[in-house]
Amino acid sequence: MVFQYKFPGLYPVDAQTAGEELERIFNTPGKLDPANIVNESRDESAPLHPIFEWDDTKAAEKYRETQAETLMRSVVTIVDTPHGPQEVRAVVNVQQTYTPIHVVLESREQTDILLETALKELKAFQKKYATLSALQGVFAAIDQLTIEEVKHGTDRKSHGDRRLLRGQGASVRP
Repeated sequence: MVFQYKFPGLYPVDAQTAGEELERIFNTPGKLDPANIVNESRDESAPLHPIFEWDDTKAAEKYRETQAETLMRSVVTIVDTPHGPQEVRAVVNVQQTYTPIHVVLESREQTDILLETALKELKAFQKKYATLSALQGVFAAIDQLTIEEVKHGTDRKSHGDRRLLRGQGASVRP
């Protein structure tokens, strides 16, 4: 099997080596999870050893940052929609910056960026699950979307209006 990175250049180990090592780890205990990968990579001669931060002070700080990111992705707020209240993330990532959703929805520019991101994520979802024929109807709907349709579908009457997606009347509760 040939392996490559989805985003080349992030790791100091070539993708083929990484993929083969992940398969080896999977076949050894019969499962692949982060703890197994780290344990199998502790030895300095292990193929994946250079990928990890082994300085515990630096690693602890990075772990706390990961916990903070998980927290931001875990907090939700209630949005009123014509279909009733729905939970959405309270904080979203817009151009590499986490921003409260109500701030994003008050800015046409930030809302457009968030819509572009959503469309890219839908395309990534489509690519990830392309082999699942049960989702072909979903994929057909994704294929029909264009960024201009999505942006113009926001139907916001004023800059400060908190309307979302295709005039559905969603608004963040204060």
